[in-house]
Amino acid sequence: RHDGGAPMRRDTIFRMASTSKPVTMAAAMILLDECRLRLDDLVEQWLPELANRQVLKRPDSPLDDTVPARRPITVRDLLTSTFGLGLDFTALGTPIMNAF
Repeated sequence: RHDGGAPMRRDTIFRMASTSKPVTMAAAMILLDECRLRLDDLVEQWLPELANRQVLKRPDSPLDDTVPARRPITVRDLLTSTFGLGLDFTALGTPIMNAF
């Protein structure tokens, strides 16, 4: 232990928080290494609800003012957290932020 306490044993129980993302990333990296998954694979084969996405025309558009997304979401997008989900706190007061 870094604070000089008793060293951790093989059966030591400790709390793990917010580990689902790194554990999933590690599993994905193993699948990538085994060539069972590719970075440019489309995720809609496993997550069909992400197929045929619609996006707002503009950040301040009404919720029904949408167009098809330019491209589907890939494994690379998920692993780099660039898949288009998130909150834009600069758009407070817009229909999309009000819906949140």
